Amino acid sequence: MPAHEGSDRDACIWVTSKRTSSVALVRSHVSRMALVTRDVVRNSPPKVPQHVLTSYVGMSGPTKGCDMAEEGNDTAKAALKEYRARMLKYRTARGHTHASLAPLLPASESLVGAVERGTRVPTEPFTRQLERVYGLNGELLELLPIIRNVSPKWFRKWPAIEQTAKVIRAYQLALIPGLLQTADYARAIFQGEPGAMPGEVEKAVKARLQRQAILDRQNPPGVSFILNESVLIRQIGGRGVMRAQLTYLLDMMTRPWVTVRIIPLSSGATAGLIAPFVIAQDGDTYAAFLESAESGEVTHDVSMVQKLSERWEFLSGLAQPTYETERIIRRVMEYDA
Repeated sequence: MPAHEGSDRDACIWVTSKRTSSVALVRSHVSRMALVTRDVVRNSPPKVPQHVLTSYVGMSGPTKGCDMAEEGNDTAKAALKEYRARMLKYRTARGHTHASLAPLLPASESLVGAVERGTRVPTEPFTRQLERVYGLNGELLELLPIIRNVSPKWFRKWPAIEQTAKVIRAYQLALIPGLLQTADYARAIFQGEPGAMPGEVEKAVKARLQRQAILDRQNPPGVSFILNESVLIRQIGGRGVMRAQLTYLLDMMTRPWVTVRIIPLSSGATAGLIAPFVIAQDGDTYAAFLESAESGEVTHDVSMVQKLSERWEFLSGLAQPTYETERIIRRVMEYDA
């Protein structure tokens, strides 16, 4: 089942000025620069150099001249390798052996060794216990969505792109963005898919929540979201679920690296009525994806990134400032009380 969420159900283009391996994509977030504040994420994006090369694997295969892995499984293997490297680093830094770490989790010594050697895939409970023991804040959890590959093939590289991005800008027309969704809100979206099975729904919800770990780590990306006001009004999951979602949205807005702004319905016809989109930036490396109904439509044209950036700037001019956005959200909550 597609792990869709409006703007997060789309295909990606990964634009880079140098050839980059899957392992490097997963590793590069370790050297993240300082937090990007609201002022930074609202700056106009730089022009995309015309010499950049497209190197993203789309729905049906790699793009021409692409050095990245041809299948989502290669990205999963790279993420698992990175997980093992981090686990080894944290364990040896504390002076633990497999035998001394096992009772702290608790887990068997053989399981600890198998996960670190890569012969067993780490589970979420195991990873949460590791993070508890070593005082981590999502450094291992953020790799699980890539490792476990519960998303459709065309989407599997996007979590890695989110991890490496220093700035993420997203416009959403109909739904709360996936990085800001509560579990119940996300569950209601997945349950609305034709033929949705309960087991698959829960896997998809877990994958979505694990992706959100990038906003909890010590070096999160600066994220800026522009939402159509209709996003607040649409009753996803019922009034209780929606009220909890809007409360959570207000809470996320208190973080200095998270900006949310609303385009009022009174704005009428805007440049955002066609479809939502996301632009991710890491230095001179860009990624973007666009929505289609059932899967992702891959775009390889570099000029598309610039066009989306220009569209973002236009929408940004229509969006209300954050203090007014908070008032709009609270007004909607009071009306539905």
